[in-house]
Amino acid sequence: MEDIDIIHLVAKIKVKPERLNELLKAIETILPTVRNEPGCIKYDLHRDRNDVTQLVMLETWKDRPALDAHVAAASFQKLKPMLDDSLVEPMSLLFLKKIA
Repeated sequence: MEDIDIIHLVAKIKVKPERLNELLKAIETILPTVRNEPGCIKYDLHRDRNDVTQLVMLETWKDRPALDAHVAAASFQKLKPMLDDSLVEPMSLLFLKKIA
């Protein structure tokens, strides 16, 4: 059975070098909470092997309401100001739908 509502999200996060360790710690702190949110299928943080300041969050959500609830959740809202202050450029978001 195909679940057409599942959202795969790739968030590319380019971090200021001087803010990297602080941001990594903050993200790692919320990982267990986010992974237990209703509708969270995957929430994994990765780092580019060639650029330590390039982070990529690979996320999978059951549906759009689950993703919207995550964005509104206290854990993400607490992290958001730090993200805004730590990034070299705005976060790039790719919303994907599996086709094959």
